[in-house]
Amino acid sequence: MALVKQNPLPVGRYWVDILQKHVPDFNDFARIMNRGIHIEQTKEHLDASGGGVTSYLFVNKNPLVPWDHTKYGWPNDATGITDLDQTGQVPDPAPLFGDLGIGDLTLPLFLLAALWLLSLG
Repeated sequence: MALVKQNPLPVGRYWVDILQKHVPDFNDFARIMNRGIHIEQTKEHLDASGGGVTSYLFVNKNPLVPWDHTKYGWPNDATGITDLDQTGQVPDPAPLFGDLGIGDLTLPLFLLAALWLLSLG
């Protein structure tokens, strides 16, 4: 998925993450541009710093839609995406062996067991 850095925004299918402070402006923009912008899905979540973000999956049908990348960032091409869960913007899974902090013995015990099994034969 690639960023689309064009203004006006070409006709197409897109997804974008909007910071919470810009969500009201983006909703007003989408309402004003309702003949060109059709929002198909939204999803609220937290970004890496814990700030609020709303993800939008939308279709642009008007080749003259202006895009304010200073507020909204550049949208991502969403060709073939039918759900925001397909964008890959989900939290990373927990590490396989925990966070390896002090007191986490998962990895050392795993390695010890592997060495013991290797010594058997």
